[in-house]
Amino acid sequence: MARRTRPRLDLRRPPGRAVGLTAAYVSRAHFDPGSGAIVAAAAVTAAVLVGTGTAIDPRLGIALLLGACAVPLVLMDVVLGLALWAMLMPLANLPGFGLGATAAGLLAIWSWLGLPHRERVPLRESVGAGALMLLLAWISLSLGWAENPGTGARVLWQWYLGAIILAVVVTSLRSLRDVRLVLGGFVLGVVFSVLVGLVNDGLGGAGAGAADTLTSTEGRLQGGLGDPNILAAAIVPAIVLAAALAAVARPQVRWALLGCVGVLVVGLAATQSRGGAVGAAAAFAVGLLVVKGRSKYVLRAGLGVVLVSVLYFSAYPNALDRLGSSDQGNGRVDLWRVAWRITEDRPLTGVGLHNFSVYSPRYVRQPGRLDFVDLIAERPHAVHNTYLEILTETGVVGLGLFLAVVSASLGAAWKAARQFEHQGDEPAATLARGVAVATVGLLAAGIFATMTPRPMLWFLLALGPGLLVVSRRAASSPESVGRAISS
Repeated sequence: MARRTRPRLDLRRPPGRAVGLTAAYVSRAHFDPGSGAIVAAAAVTAAVLVGTGTAIDPRLGIALLLGACAVPLVLMDVVLGLALWAMLMPLANLPGFGLGATAAGLLAIWSWLGLPHRERVPLRESVGAGALMLLLAWISLSLGWAENPGTGARVLWQWYLGAIILAVVVTSLRSLRDVRLVLGGFVLGVVFSVLVGLVNDGLGGAGAGAADTLTSTEGRLQGGLGDPNILAAAIVPAIVLAAALAAVARPQVRWALLGCVGVLVVGLAATQSRGGAVGAAAAFAVGLLVVKGRSKYVLRAGLGVVLVSVLYFSAYPNALDRLGSSDQGNGRVDLWRVAWRITEDRPLTGVGLHNFSVYSPRYVRQPGRLDFVDLIAERPHAVHNTYLEILTETGVVGLGLFLAVVSASLGAAWKAARQFEHQGDEPAATLARGVAVATVGLLAAGIFATMTPRPMLWFLLALGPGLLVVSRRAASSPESVGRAISS
């Protein structure tokens, strides 16, 4: 029997290499089943923690038990960690789940650091990496001309976190099995987020002006994400991805995924979100264009979504009234008008990251009617439009770099679909097209909400380049990818 070797840690190596080797040592060597003493010590520690937590609160004990089971799996397989993180991400606003999502993400990153270099795709080969680095540099520089740089500095980390998410996802996906795991995790997470909201508030609460709860606000479903518009923006890509997974799944799994689509459609209607409606319409239109030879399936899916929505709105007409009204008391149009006024004065550089609320009160006295001045001068709000906010705060340069990253991601998904088609792998091509359409749906929903601080935006943007990497590997080893699809 060949002797098993372990990663060796040499402190004389550069710091980056030392960190990677340390992670490798922990995630590969310390979780080696042959290390009986370490496994026993870890099991005893976990048992003590779970027992103590159960004595304090049974829910805490269950959470610790699930965590104890998940930690070794995540450390041994970074993709499992990403799938777990993707599932917890849409539940982050619920008590305990936010901490769980953060822990799962950190564990996945730690496991990723321990990946051997031969198993990790260099980030410099990832599509759009250069534009992403320039975007981060420009946003950081914008603090230099911001009137209140401290305000921007407090949220700058969210952009860098998004870049880390994109880098980890792109460089970790190695096969279609990996892609299906992370896609399935995201879909399940959004389904659970919707179900928690519907069960907690009751189906009738979403349309009848129910009192605010943890999972609803002003009678609108917000699930586990804390905002109806953000939940709607998550539901739209989840519907598309569930349909794409159903198209390539076995019959038993296909019916389960179609059931998930039904739940998601009900959730989308219950959010009463215009952004969700725009995102769904955009995804449907793009789906008709890009799903070659299967437009009738897209039409059937669209009709199914419309039918479920009609049934829901027939039962709860108040929800339809809000969706069809114009800017019902939320002041979004006034925010957009003020943002455009600021942009006209600072078109090239913008006013600096997260400084819209600093400048907006000065523009309420200009000619033009504003009905919600309090949302600008007394209680300053964000722009509630991803693209207009980037334009206002980082100028044409910042918006151009962001759109370059988006274009690179979508282009990578289209290219991956074509490469899979060339290899005769239609199921894989279907998944790639589904990822592209899902990303378009989320980006369209971003017209009515600020999506840049949200991890799911960067998660979806990473899937296109990730699939392109998988397609390139498939070109060199098509038989292994065929086994991944049939598994």
